[in-house]
Amino acid sequence: MKLIRNEKKNLLILSGGIIFYLIILILLKENPILFNYTDFLFMHIVLELASIIISASIAIQSWIVFSYKQYQDRLLYFSGFTLIAVFDLFHLLTYNGMPGSMFIDSSANNATWFWILARFTQAIFMVYILHAKVKTVSFAKKRVYFLNTLLTIFVIIGTFSYLQNKLPVLVIEGQGTTTLKNFLEYVISFLLFISMIKLAIIYKKFRKTVTLHFIVAVTFLLLSELIFTLYKSVYDSLNLLGHVYKVLGFLFFMRVLYLSTVKDPFEKLIYIQKKLEMNEKRLTTITASLGEGVFVINQHRQLTFINREGERLLGYQSHELLGKEIHSLIHGSKSGDILHVSECPICKGVESKEAIRIDEDIFIHKSGRTFPVSYVVTPLIENNTIVGSVVVFQDISKQQEYLNRIKLIIIY
Repeated sequence: MKLIRNEKKNLLILSGGIIFYLIILILLKENPILFNYTDFLFMHIVLELASIIISASIAIQSWIVFSYKQYQDRLLYFSGFTLIAVFDLFHLLTYNGMPGSMFIDSSANNATWFWILARFTQAIFMVYILHAKVKTVSFAKKRVYFLNTLLTIFVIIGTFSYLQNKLPVLVIEGQGTTTLKNFLEYVISFLLFISMIKLAIIYKKFRKTVTLHFIVAVTFLLLSELIFTLYKSVYDSLNLLGHVYKVLGFLFFMRVLYLSTVKDPFEKLIYIQKKLEMNEKRLTTITASLGEGVFVINQHRQLTFINREGERLLGYQSHELLGKEIHSLIHGSKSGDILHVSECPICKGVESKEAIRIDEDIFIHKSGRTFPVSYVVTPLIENNTIVGSVVVFQDISKQQEYLNRIKLIIIY
């Protein structure tokens, strides 16, 4: 199967990321570079702040987008990435050399537990979001998700604060990660792997660019998790590489959200606008070549469209009639007065779901003169509701003149 441009680009990024990852593992797995404590702490702060900012940005963007499209997955994005951002923030604050928080001390074990909390939230969220059905929910759900997210944060942080000195050890400085830490990382990696399989199935079915970015994001996050089972010191190069791949994964996930909530909808809107403009031009061309006047009114009997022949027959420019209730301007009676609304077939056309054909009636030219017309009123129906009507009319003055001549010939 021939690869399209987006597939080639994402395949190149993914291949480059995997190859670089493998090279670093081969070169540094047994003898990783140990960084100076101060230097590593600075790099760790920068990388963690980057991931926290990205997570918070995704949460905020999802919260805002929900106001325009009430999809449940937007609220899930908000809750999931808010929790990830908070847990990563506590991971940063409790890292060795950091001040800790008000109720939680800084230590390698506490920081690692917050890391695990953030990564479990991330993995479970991705599995759930890929398997959940996309559905709309009421706007009131926004407050429910917000309160539940805050409650979850307070409960988990409170529980962690109470149990911080009783938690199992995940990292032993100088020896590396414990069996429990590796087991938890493998569980997280397995959940991410499930997400990758699901994404591959989705892409094979729909072949959307946004799914490709999602696959790259999850792959980088999976590589990040795997490397965190290998480091021997919290200050070595493998630990640093894991943080770098986590940030890359978050960046691609932010790209996923941008494509699905901003770029793709915007491009679809532009496409629809262009199609509407094209259809409007075609409609104008078609109605101009009919040789008959055409105008459209809404359910309030206000004119929304008139073709050039209609302008010529009535003597008005379109801007003089658009938005106006035109019955009193153009519809006359045989007595010379304005036809009453209750007797007007055009006005009845916005109340009846059936087309109305009138063989002879009277319209009024802008100059005040009257002329005979025939017309057909066709209702415009959307969702079984009348939203207006289309009137196609023609001047029958010549036809009447010919009929009168014929009558005179027959009489004489």
